[in-house]
Amino acid sequence: MSTPLAIRPDAVDIVAPLIRGAYLPSARRVTARSPRSHRRAVYRLAEYCRREMGYALQYGYDGEEDDPDHVAFLWPHPEAVGASGTFRVPCVGAACFRLRDHGWALQWVWMHPYFRRHGLLSGEWPALVWEFGAFAVEGPLSHAMTRFLAKSAHPGDVV
Repeated sequence: MSTPLAIRPDAVDIVAPLIRGAYLPSARRVTARSPRSHRRAVYRLAEYCRREMGYALQYGYDGEEDDPDHVAFLWPHPEAVGASGTFRVPCVGAACFRLRDHGWALQWVWMHPYFRRHGLLSGEWPALVWEFGAFAVEGPLSHAMTRFLAKSAHPGDVV
C-alpha cells in the first residue's frame, strides 16, 4: 500500500483557500464554468491582493464572476502539483485575464508572500504568452511586477 501524499505541516501553516480536483497541474485554469470552489479560491486570493496592494477587488463576490470571458489561474501549493483529487490542497497564487477591446489583458496577479520569487509565475509565463499572445498588463503595478516584466521581456503593453 502506498503512502498518501502529505504536504509538510510546516509548509501549510499559511492562510490559503483549499481546492480539490483531479490531477493538479502547476497552474489550474479557472473560467465561468469551473467548479464554484475554484472560483471562490480565486475570489479569496483577489481579496488578499486588494488588502495588500490597496487596489479595488477585481473578481466576482464569492466566486460569482459575471464576466463569461474571463480566464483565471490558480497555483496550488508546489508540493501538491500532480496530486490526485482525493486531497484538498492550498492555493498559493492566482491571476486573472480579461478580454478587452484591444485583446487580452492580465488584470492582476497575487502570490502568497512565502511563495514569491520561487518561479511559480515565471514557470507558467511562456504558456500564458502562448495562449494569450502579446497581452497587455493592466496597472497599477507593484515594484516586483515591474521588475518581473522587465526580466521576462514581456511582448505586450503595460496599460
